[in-house]
Amino acid sequence: MKATVGIGLVGVVVLAFPSAAWAPPPGPPAHPGHVTVVRTPAGGPPGTQISLSGTCAGGDDGTGSTVYVDLYTKDGDVGDFGNGSFPVAPDGTWRGSITVAPGSGQRDLNLNVSCARTGTVVPFYVTDRNTTARPTIVTNIGRTPCGAPGGLPPGVGMPFTCQADIKSFTSDGALAATNFFADGAGGGNVAVGDVDGSGDPEIIVGTASDEPCIVAVYSLAGDLITKFNAYDPAFLGGVNVAVADLDGDGKAEIITGAGPGGGPNVRVFNGAGEQKASFFAYDAGFIGGVNVAGRSGEIVTGPGPGGGPHVRRFAPNGRPIGDGFFAYDPAFAGGVRVATGANRIVTGPGPGGGPEVRVYSLAGLLRSSFFAYDPKCSGGVSVALGDNDIITGAGGASHVRTFSFTGDSLGPGFFAYEQRFEAGVSVAAVPSTSTN
Repeated sequence: MKATVGIGLVGVVVLAFPSAAWAPPPGPPAHPGHVTVVRTPAGGPPGTQISLSGTCAGGDDGTGSTVYVDLYTKDGDVGDFGNGSFPVAPDGTWRGSITVAPGSGQRDLNLNVSCARTGTVVPFYVTDRNTTARPTIVTNIGRTPCGAPGGLPPGVGMPFTCQADIKSFTSDGALAATNFFADGAGGGNVAVGDVDGSGDPEIIVGTASDEPCIVAVYSLAGDLITKFNAYDPAFLGGVNVAVADLDGDGKAEIITGAGPGGGPNVRVFNGAGEQKASFFAYDAGFIGGVNVAGRSGEIVTGPGPGGGPHVRRFAPNGRPIGDGFFAYDPAFAGGVRVATGANRIVTGPGPGGGPEVRVYSLAGLLRSSFFAYDPKCSGGVSVALGDNDIITGAGGASHVRTFSFTGDSLGPGFFAYEQRFEAGVSVAAVPSTSTN
């Protein structure tokens, strides 16, 4: 196997193809190829056989008669973790399987599928814990860059870029079926709720900073349902997302907050991306963005980086509910992340803060406080509320943990991505009922 590795200012990009068969002619074909892939399972230990099928429409270059498949690492450390080539049937379909080669530890791999000068990439997670059970946690890579290349320790070498990889897990860390790349690079935010009233929740993804502020809605299987710009397409600060049934109609609304560099503009959309409300949660001159959460009939906000930890509550139309409260020392300027449920608000410091999670009443009375990770960690912590637990995501790693509402640990947690990823992890809870 050979691979072409391109190193740019934003990271490392790897394109891996069988060297003996891949020989594209100069210039693009007049009719480029098209390739699709379905792979089962979405993760597994070394030795797992991945069943593959899809379609391949050939282009003018005549290479559309064969599909090439290769497993390689995201960071350009091109290990051969499995490959194969499969013929395309006269009707344009193909199928086959490859086996995951032995490897050490937990690995996030890319499954590259190519034909007719066109390719597609889907993720595969090397883990010995998989399940077909309904997931309770959904994750996304917090931002980009996401780690150090070539097996180097965190903070060493040129960081590499990762796509927004959406995964689902049970509370004890078993990988469920959901594992797909969302639109856009660089990770971002994630929320889960039933935005169409079907009874099945959807996954809502907001792009990270340095990306257009696109909100995308996916099924739990990873099928794109719709996407829309939550703010001016020229704004590249990303968008924070939350989901809650604000009007009691059985369909959850999508709540957005502008990312860093934008004003604290909160907007409310229905599941089709139609705007229903817009307001500023803080002074319009503040440009650190705004974090958002929601529960039935109410929106909760926290300033983004550069703002104090001032938590506020609003009616869906933007009418303030009380004066809010400071979740941490008012002098802390890293902002505050928020989650909310029936009778509580959970907070986590933004970047620069330790991983101290606090639980408040809706009126701002402190109920409990605990450190989700080593107090010396200063990347902050993302938070989500499950039915009976608090879910946390480390700000500088990909470690996910669950706690009781009083701060008791419910297990050692798990790494949602490779342990050396240093971009943090965004977490969301899968509701047991149709709406939040």
